[in-house]
Amino acid sequence: MNTLAPYIRRAPLISTLPVELQTDLERAGEERSYRRRQIVFMADQLNDYVYLLSSGRVKLVRVSPTGREITLYIVNPMEFFGEAHLFDDNVSYDMTAEVLEDADVVVFRRTEIVEALTRSPESMRELTILQANRRAQAENRLTEYVFYDVPTRVARLLTRLSSTHGRYSKGGSLIRLKLTHQEIANLIGSTRETTTLILNDFRRRGLIELQGRRIVVSDSAGLRDLAH
Repeated sequence: MNTLAPYIRRAPLISTLPVELQTDLERAGEERSYRRRQIVFMADQLNDYVYLLSSGRVKLVRVSPTGREITLYIVNPMEFFGEAHLFDDNVSYDMTAEVLEDADVVVFRRTEIVEALTRSPESMRELTILQANRRAQAENRLTEYVFYDVPTRVARLLTRLSSTHGRYSKGGSLIRLKLTHQEIANLIGSTRETTTLILNDFRRRGLIELQGRRIVVSDSAGLRDLAH
């Protein structure tokens, strides 16, 4: 049994499986560690594996032929990724997975996950919820690109990150994710130069503080007003 077994059983897709199937997956999983900016898989690779993030953060991105990058999702610990075409053979991943923060990952063969899930209606339900949530995130991101200007998109992103990755600190809510201005730009569909100008404007207005690659939301109410 691998050393991450207690963590594997916390993942929704696995926790709802019968105990004997959980044990089979624990034995089958391969532990890997990745450093920031390492690629877990590329969009043109066959989807032979499914990944469970144990620690750290991974971003799922799409890259245009000209090299422009859009970040669609940030994967958090105890979440699976690479599952988009789980039941399709000989299909490539539709996104690239890049490590955002040093990460530990458990890797399963796709066929092993499929075999386990098909024997558990509860786990199939969890898979449906995961895929539906990711689809909703993508649709919300598309709506923001179409209907909101860039400052509003930055405000909406920082409000979300403060809610999901923030912790109280002196001066406000510290967003624990370390993001470069380019990574923020990729999350909102803009350029690094425009994003930097907007962040500096937010800082001058007292909405945020910039601490290297960390952001502190100083005025949550003001940021929410701008986001809406």
